[in-house]
Amino acid sequence: MTQEFKGQSFPGMAMIGVLFALQVLSIASIAALPGALKVLAVLATVVVAICWIGFYMVQPNQGRVLQFFGRYSGTDRNEGLRWANPLYTKKAVSLRVRNFESGRLKVNDANGNPIEIAAVIVWRVVDTAEAVFEVDNYENYVTIQSESALRNLATSYPYEDHSDDDSTLSLRSNANAIACRRPAWKCWRRGSAIWPTPRKSRRPCCSASRPVPCWRPARSSCRAPWAWCRPRWTS
Repeated sequence: MTQEFKGQSFPGMAMIGVLFALQVLSIASIAALPGALKVLAVLATVVVAICWIGFYMVQPNQGRVLQFFGRYSGTDRNEGLRWANPLYTKKAVSLRVRNFESGRLKVNDANGNPIEIAAVIVWRVVDTAEAVFEVDNYENYVTIQSESALRNLATSYPYEDHSDDDSTLSLRSNANAIACRRPAWKCWRRGSAIWPTPRKSRRPCCSASRPVPCWRPARSSCRAPWAWCRPRWTS
């Protein structure tokens, strides 16, 4: 499993000064050095010119995944103008919070009654390396897995509770309590690349306002490669 680590990069403004000085020095060397050394000066000029390609921009809440001929070389999250090896490919990955509304799903509740259910999913990328290299399309992965989680959630509870037992939860009357007990999201394993971002709520169990880590329960009937995630709420 590929996990994110900090890639090596340098401040862009400082590198502009360094490369400009080297460029001027190499060009001046072509005119000043004798014939045999002019070849080296020309090569140095070409190398410095190629180094100018290494500049790139990193926006707030964005990461750049650096690859050297297909090999993962780290992620740069430093904002502003940056410089790295010009041979690196630099893939931008947004770290901003995103949301989408799932389509209406027709499922049967725990009692076998047909219902329609939908949800608003709020999520963000936490580990850029896993998001890029562990799945083919992480945005499509979130959409499909959210729908699967929503179906599983809907089939685990009745839409309405007609019994006298007050402890039985129903989708219609206890939506917030069900969301706190069994959130409708999934992940692969501890340290998943895509973590849930709970929305603020007045209920104590939903007081978290930032992503929290997920982990696989000790006894789980779920199948690989995913398992239900349980949040560790923080105030």
